Amino acid sequence: MRKLWEDLDLEYLGGGFGLEDYLLMTTFPVTSLDDLQGRKINAPGPAVNWLKDTGAVGVSGNLTTYYNDIQTGVAEGVIVFPTAAAAAKLFEVAPYVTRVHFGAQFAGGIVARKSWFDEQDPVVQAALRDSADVFEQDYRAGLELRVAGAFKAMEDGGAKISELSEQERSKWATVLPNIAMDWAKNLDGKGLPGTEVLTTYIGHLKDAGVTLPRDWSEE
Repeated sequence: MRKLWEDLDLEYLGGGFGLEDYLLMTTFPVTSLDDLQGRKINAPGPAVNWLKDTGAVGVSGNLTTYYNDIQTGVAEGVIVFPTAAAAAKLFEVAPYVTRVHFGAQFAGGIVARKSWFDEQDPVVQAALRDSADVFEQDYRAGLELRVAGAFKAMEDGGAKISELSEQERSKWATVLPNIAMDWAKNLDGKGLPGTEVLTTYIGHLKDAGVTLPRDWSEE
């Protein structure tokens, strides 16, 4: 993965940051996967894959269309992250907030032009990497505060917030095609180590004590 940066003359310094845990917001209550049968759900880009074979109908959209899509009946819900949902006041048209725990999304990191970075004194290089690490920690702390504020804003706005049960989460993960392995195999076909990246990532999650509803690294 680092080589993909370097091929573009970029040096990855660290400071990785992401978007928070995605959730489901709907015009109807959701307590099981069965509640999604035939329902039209907005989702951004690849997140439509999270609806495959669930019985729901994925409708591609983005934050500029979600509110109107739900208000006009084009969609009956949306997959979104809480800070964006609160800012867009989606709870006004989709008051049922179900914490499915789809997971977070890596949004980026801090890089420098590699040809420039390589010319810098090791002290400067170390300082840049240390600063990126500090940014990452501060960003995460700030994000956690913003997420808490988003849930409070939605609740104050009349949202009904609930947790999807672990049983239903496992059921959801099981009915999906292995979208992670499909992604990996597609990259393998392009000469990139997709399967290696996937299995390494899943391995690190397990080592960190993360309990997965499904092992996506298995065929």
